[in-house]
Amino acid sequence: MQAKKINISQCAFSGITRMELLSFPGITENEEQAIESLLDRMTHLSVSPIIEDLTIQFRRQHQTKLPERLLLQQQKPMPLSC
Repeated sequence: MQAKKINISQCAFSGITRMELLSFPGITENEEQAIESLLDRMTHLSVSPIIEDLTIQFRRQHQTKLPERLLLQQQKPMPLSC
C-alpha cells in the first residue's frame, strides 16, 4: 500500500483547535507565529473570530477550561476582566 500525500490546503481546523493551540499560558511568540503560519494554510471552520480571540486571551490569563468559557461567550460576550 502506497502512502497518499496530503495537500495542507485541503485540510481544515476548527476554531476550538485554534483556541486550544494558542491559549497555552507559556506559549512563546515564535511558537504562536509558527502555529498561525501553519493554520493560515488551512481552511478555518470558525465559531466566531471575536469569540475565539476573547476566549484565547481570557484562558491565558485565568486558566479556565475552554468549553466553559466558550459557552459563556456564546451566550453573552463578557469583558476579559470577568
